[in-house]
Amino acid sequence: MADENGTGDQGQGGGGAPAGSGGGAAGALAAPPAAGGDGGQGGGGAASWLDALPDDLKGNATLARYKSIDELARGHIEARSVASSRVPQPGDSEESFNAFAAAIRPETPDAYKIEVPEGQPTEYAETMRGVFHQAGLHPKQVEIIVAANNAQAEALAQQADQAVEAFKAERGAAYAQELGQVQAFMKKLGVDEATVSNAEKALGSNNLMTFMWKLAEMSGEMQRVDGDPAMDANIAALSLEQAEAKSKELLADKEFAAKINRGDAAALAQHNQLIARIAQLRGQRRA
Repeated sequence: MADENGTGDQGQGGGGAPAGSGGGAAGALAAPPAAGGDGGQGGGGAASWLDALPDDLKGNATLARYKSIDELARGHIEARSVASSRVPQPGDSEESFNAFAAAIRPETPDAYKIEVPEGQPTEYAETMRGVFHQAGLHPKQVEIIVAANNAQAEALAQQADQAVEAFKAERGAAYAQELGQVQAFMKKLGVDEATVSNAEKALGSNNLMTFMWKLAEMSGEMQRVDGDPAMDANIAALSLEQAEAKSKELLADKEFAAKINRGDAAALAQHNQLIARIAQLRGQRRA
């Protein structure tokens, strides 16, 4: 019994000896856990998966942000998802620009909504639809561009109207008749009928209207009013009181009076036309 117990004690001692002394064949199977175990995680194992990578990748700061291959995989998928949702930026090649434009523009130019101001032709809008589409513009971009263009066009139109009104005020009562004479002059120059009939809008600025008026005067087109082909339109438009006042004003002008005394043709013509206009109007009043 004693021998058996002793043998049993020895057997137990043989099994337990490695735990205490590190000896015995069984002790070789009880090695410390691998680096991937609990002990490894406690000793800087958060990036231990990097150890299996080539040397040039082990120290990569971006990879070191991931604690495991699982996290790296998820991060890669997320990055790819974000990248695929972004519009590709155009490079120097035509192919890259086409890819960029295709990601933004609508399928057809008809998708662009272009508001044309009332009374304006639509041909320009139809042409620009194709241009916008070729440029790869988003419909919202086109909407902004068109709104800004229409606002600018309206502002320019208002400026032109104001210029015409200012010119009318400057020309006074003679304006309507002068306009007809300028239109006749424009026809002689070969200007098309549509432009001639809409001369005020076509000229559209004080400077341009003044230029056309001067050309008409220089051509002699202004020299026909009230049946007298020699009477200037400005003088013919004067009332009796205005003509008398203008005559007195000119005769009081020493420079103009000197021209009369010297026989200056232009001064004499203006003076004589004023005298004729005054006589004409006085005769009409007496009648």
